Amino acid sequence: MWRILLALFLLVGFSLPLQAAPTEVVAPAYGECRDMNGKPVRYIGVSARKFRSMGIMTAFATTSPGRKVIYDRDSLSLMPEQFQQMVLWHECGHYVLGHLHPAAFNSTSPKVVQERERAADCYAAKMMVGHLGYDEADIEVATSTLRHMDRVFMGISITHDRPSDRADIVEACAK
Repeated sequence: MWRILLALFLLVGFSLPLQAAPTEVVAPAYGECRDMNGKPVRYIGVSARKFRSMGIMTAFATTSPGRKVIYDRDSLSLMPEQFQQMVLWHECGHYVLGHLHPAAFNSTSPKVVQERERAADCYAAKMMVGHLGYDEADIEVATSTLRHMDRVFMGISITHDRPSDRADIVEACAK
C-alpha cells in the first residue's frame, strides 16, 4: 500500500507545502505527554526507509513494548513545524484519551475507530493552542498541509477521515 501512495505522491509532483530545507522534528519532551494513568510516553524518530517498511505514513502510537509514539523523522522534517506538532500531539491524544488502554480494544468497529481518530485530532488542536500557544495562523499552516494531502493522496486511509475533513475538525477544536 505504501508503494502505491508513494507513487501517487511522486506522480503528482511534490505539491505538499514542504519546507525549503529539512528541519529537526522537535517531539514533545519525555514526560510532556502522559497516558490516562499519568505514565510518560516516549517519542522515537526513525528513518523514512525503516518507517515505510512498516507500512506507516507518518506516525503511530503503540503499547508494545511500553508507551511510545514512533514517527518518520525524515518525512516530518520536510513538513511545517505546525503540522509536525499536530501529528505528534494527535498520537499523544490516543494515550491521554485511553484509546490504547487494553479495555479500549474490546470495541474496534470502524465507527469507534473513526470517533477515536477525530477525538485525537481535536486533542491535538487543543494542545497546539493551549499548550504550545499557537494562534489561528499557526493552525492554518497545519490544516492547509492536511488539505494539500487530500489532493495528493485522494483521501486514502483505512482509519482516518479524509485529510480535508480532519482539517475542519482541527480548526473547529482550536477555537
